[in-house]
Amino acid sequence: MSEQLSPDERARERYQRDTDEHEMTVIRDDGVYRHLRFQKPGTWNYGYDLVTWPGYLAITGDAGEYMFHRIQDMFEFFGGHGDRINAHYWSEKLCDPGRDMARVYSEDVLREHVEQWLEDIDRADDAVLAAAVKRDVVAHAYSEHEAREALANFRHDDGTTIDSWEWDLREYDSRFLWCCWAILRGIARYQALVPAQALSAEAV
Repeated sequence: MSEQLSPDERARERYQRDTDEHEMTVIRDDGVYRHLRFQKPGTWNYGYDLVTWPGYLAITGDAGEYMFHRIQDMFEFFGGHGDRINAHYWSEKLCDPGRDMARVYSEDVLREHVEQWLEDIDRADDAVLAAAVKRDVVAHAYSEHEAREALANFRHDDGTTIDSWEWDLREYDSRFLWCCWAILRGIARYQALVPAQALSAEAV
């Protein structure tokens, strides 16, 4: 079931489903200067481009836009990982403002922190405290600002407060994870189907 999959795995499944009929077009292939296009013929739904130049790779398209900077040939940076992405490491190579766009506030992450906090203070079985946190914090945490404010203001009847200043309430955005898979799979397709010499633009 998809509900049991990790965010990375859910993004992989979604990418496979969204791009099942995509074809690759090589628009430019000149050393580290490359421009590849992936799309279903006749539509741009979930279509995307991969563009590289010395030290950079950019992905643009229907699912989002991100630019990375690390080594001379960015296909080498993203390649060699097998069929897995490394969202944490790759996000560190994003050019601004991409770093701020790669992660988003998550109510699920907030709930996980709350559950772990209850365990850490040996109150996991305290239904009254758990209900109070759910009522006074989780129920009002529609944004990170609201969550932080509710956490800071929480005080249970017995005086219990929540020390949450170290909590990271964000997770990787599903669009960013989708684009990570698009980069990985796009590079693999290019390396498998395109010969070493430069090609004129054609669908393969």
